[in-house]
Amino acid sequence: MALINLGYVYNTHGLDGTLIISSNTFFSELRYQKGTHIYLINPHNKEMIEVTVEKFRHYKQSDYVKFLEINNPDEANKYKGYLVEIDKNNAPIPENYYRFDDLIGCKIVTTDNKYLGTVIKVEEFPAQITLRVKQDNGKRFFVPFIGEVFINTVDIKNKTITINYMDGLLG
Repeated sequence: MALINLGYVYNTHGLDGTLIISSNTFFSELRYQKGTHIYLINPHNKEMIEVTVEKFRHYKQSDYVKFLEINNPDEANKYKGYLVEIDKNNAPIPENYYRFDDLIGCKIVTTDNKYLGTVIKVEEFPAQITLRVKQDNGKRFFVPFIGEVFINTVDIKNKTITINYMDGLLG
């Protein structure tokens, strides 16, 4: 089972055992739907507990989530510091969106259909997302993941990313 990190528990709220989660996902509303199964993971020993979403609300950068299995502040306090994750297969995303790990393995081609290499990693730098691409000869180069400037189209189904090639891109 491949898991996607949604954030971590940094506090509790109220008397019903609601957890306050520092959010690490763009799609909280989709991921914390009532009845969704989520995993709380102890970062030290990797102990995992499966919980079920009862209620959700988002406030600022935090997600307030009440799970069916956690019903008071004492129970909730046990999970401070735990990672919050969801099975990738049960992690919905809006239509026409994709996950960064779906980009790995995509062929990079130019608008005139010249093959340049394959994405081997998605780098998240403070300034921008960047694709690390490996050519068939083993050399590597980076493509800034900036729509309309470098990225023309992304076709996850056919594992192809079409880019606007610029001189000097390959080094």
